[in-house]
Amino acid sequence: MLEKTLDMTNTHRLDEKTGQVSTIPPPSGRGEDSTGEADMIQKMHDIHSWAMQEVIENEKQRQRDLAVAKIEYYLRGSPLRGYGPLMVSEGERTGVNPYLCAAVAEAESSLAHNCFHPCNAWGMGQESYGSWEQGIIRWFNNADKNWPDAQNGYDLERPDLPYCATHQAEYAAHVTGVVDAIERIEI
Repeated sequence: MLEKTLDMTNTHRLDEKTGQVSTIPPPSGRGEDSTGEADMIQKMHDIHSWAMQEVIENEKQRQRDLAVAKIEYYLRGSPLRGYGPLMVSEGERTGVNPYLCAAVAEAESSLAHNCFHPCNAWGMGQESYGSWEQGIIRWFNNADKNWPDAQNGYDLERPDLPYCATHQAEYAAHVTGVVDAIERIEI
């Protein structure tokens, strides 16, 4: 907390984490805060809040751009290249880590090079899709619905998960390894 006496009547405290300014009443015997000073403090608070919101939004955009760049780098040479922005936006929509989408596509179809069904790089049953966009959106909806901890990463070794990989432990290690590799890409 930062405390500062802005006038002879009141001390103001700025909470640097929240940007909230509070007035500490004067000890008895001191005067009261003038309306002009209170307005100035409110304006300072509003400016600080707006600036902090800008900083937060800029950081979120930087994180989005970085995630897209890492996914796109990983998908180079793949039919899925160019879909990094969609994977990141679907990850934001569902809360599912977008790197998992690429990791499962790697494990199931070598990044869409060996699909058994059209536009289904994720081994989702017998389903075919008319476009990669449809497949990606379906994968995120499926992951969000069927994997309760998909926001934190796959725990494919859990027996209660609806997954049928023959070698679940090896599959989980592969998917986790790909997610880790994407996270470590330096852009």
